Amino acid sequence: MNPLSALTLRRLQSSVSTPTTSSGNTTSTEETDDYPDVPRELYYYRDPDAKWDDPQNRRNFGQPLHPDDDLLNLWSPHYYDTVSDAKALQLQFIFFGAVGAFSAIMYYFFYPERNAVPRDYPDGLARDFGARNEEEGNLYGVRIDKSY
Repeated sequence: MNPLSALTLRRLQSSVSTPTTSSGNTTSTEETDDYPDVPRELYYYRDPDAKWDDPQNRRNFGQPLHPDDDLLNLWSPHYYDTVSDAKALQLQFIFFGAVGAFSAIMYYFFYPERNAVPRDYPDGLARDFGARNEEEGNLYGVRIDKSY
């Protein structure tokens, strides 16, 4: 692997991150003094049907906040669930297969039929379109579709 692609890969991996869900406080005890050690938990994973004092934020009155509450609450903008590569490919194959099947059905059932008799013009109407001689007739004349 060349150094450029390794650097690009490392840069991409560092730019895509989600909050960790490991338990424990990430700040030192000197910073927090006697503040309780609140477990690091994404509010997104809390039970939405539980009885909360503040159901919109999924927390109770008097519940101590984690020091990184702005990263863990429901309003944090950078949270998403990751999907494995195999699952992502499976979903893409399903989507494009469904689009292909829909297109095939539309083509098979709703494609317009050809005319019963193809149009036929004497000399391709070359003279009516302004052809002065036989050479210009090929240029000005209407070409009939005889592909079937």
